[in-house]
Amino acid sequence: MLRRVVKTLTTRGVLTTHRGRRMLATNRVLRRETQCRGIRVVPRAVEGERVTPANLTTEQWQQVSTALVWFWAFLGSVVGFAAFFLVSYAIIPSLVSTRDLPSRAAVARPVFLGLALVFALAALFCFVNLVRSIQVLYDIWPARWF
Repeated sequence: MLRRVVKTLTTRGVLTTHRGRRMLATNRVLRRETQCRGIRVVPRAVEGERVTPANLTTEQWQQVSTALVWFWAFLGSVVGFAAFFLVSYAIIPSLVSTRDLPSRAAVARPVFLGLALVFALAALFCFVNLVRSIQVLYDIWPARWF
């Protein structure tokens, strides 16, 4: 079933809609009715309320910095997990089966699996702390479109 939805846009310049159509926006509020299927989607930001970030305090900058540190730690631990897991499950058995490595090299597989487990736990820890630390974004952008 098709429903009519009114989209309200309060911005300047040229904007691209979700279907790739371009519209020219002015200072006034633009209303455009579109056909869509399913649930009626209306943004929370109402007319006159802008979705602009608030001025950041020193404490909020520190929280953003902490979130970025947790993000990079999460990325590094995921890459470390993938590398050790790949070496343990793909590279070592392949090289041992083709006899490019001696058969005693297969003894190193549990060590690499253990390191992969350590990096997986580190990734989980970093992800939990990352999610906790990005809560500052709700203070920076108080109005949401979802």
